Amino acid sequence: MNISSSDQTLWLSHPWGPSCPAYGNGSKIEIIVAQSMDSGASSNSLRFSSGNHIGTHMDAPKHFVKAGRSIDTYSPRELIFLSPIVLDVNLDITKRHVGVAELKGAIKHDQKEFENCDILLLRTGAESYRNLEKYWQDGPGIDVGVADFLRENAPKCRAIGIDSISITAFSDREKGRKVHRELLDHKNPIILFEDMALAKAIHLKSLVVAPLRIESADGAPVTIIGILK
Repeated sequence: MNISSSDQTLWLSHPWGPSCPAYGNGSKIEIIVAQSMDSGASSNSLRFSSGNHIGTHMDAPKHFVKAGRSIDTYSPRELIFLSPIVLDVNLDITKRHVGVAELKGAIKHDQKEFENCDILLLRTGAESYRNLEKYWQDGPGIDVGVADFLRENAPKCRAIGIDSISITAFSDREKGRKVHRELLDHKNPIILFEDMALAKAIHLKSLVVAPLRIESADGAPVTIIGILK
């Protein structure tokens, strides 16, 4: 992977901190000042407390598979994606899940790219209301059957990213658990990046994911950098 000085880059992850919405309106990230130069200390430092699935983050197989891989087992090469595709998925107002039908509708103009993609990025538009309660309460998830569809029609796909808080819609958590297992509990797991910043993700050439490498963790916050064509 070569990144030239002329390549444009952008963040595909949100800043991590107390402003990050929490799934189910759960506990948020807490950051406190440990020491401050304004108070006479020789340097500034912070302490923080947080769950590992808040903010832009990665779900590793261990999240739903007892013997699944943890975050710290991934090599840097496995988290570099050279053939990303961004699909704009328009959902009917009554629907809360991106299913096979929505994928088929979105890929009709990008069939070849879809077949060869190594990461599928789903832009649902949920990011536009990330600061509102409905982001966690009404945000879209992924439907059952998507994992099988991807393995059959995009066999190189190793990951899915989405601009909603989770692939589990809060309105149907049982379905979300099933979809997580379909994607993660497989000899070829499809890892997940949730709560991504995809509004400006146009003409991506590649992307690089850098997780917080927490020992034996099932998930972790990530920084994601996109390189534009």
